Amino acid sequence: ARELDEQDGACASQRDSAACLALRDAPPGALWNATVGFWDFSAEHTGGVLARATNVSEAGCSELTPALHVAPSHFTDAVGILGPAVLAPPACKKDTMWDSADPAGVTARSFLASVGEVEAVQFD
Repeated sequence: ARELDEQDGACASQRDSAACLALRDAPPGALWNATVGFWDFSAEHTGGVLARATNVSEAGCSELTPALHVAPSHFTDAVGILGPAVLAPPACKKDTMWDSADPAGVTARSFLASVGEVEAVQFD
């Protein structure tokens, strides 16, 4: 596994090229200290609950299950500045995978793909 501050010649900052060049020569830990959001998209870093009352869907939207309960609903932010990456269901979930009576129907883990020890989030 690569360390966050391991140099590989690539840019280490998304701000601008000057910041990138400065971080190449920065002391260990500098990149982590400049990081504002870091999400590990794996099952062990999921959490939270997303719930919606039964009377919140769009007018004219006839969902099979008007209530919405998603748990776990997000991936945690290890830095704690930007906050968790939260799933955002559509305003009207009719005819989507979100419209399910199964309480475990759609969760943050529903979007995980794995090849052995490595997990990642996959959307299409």
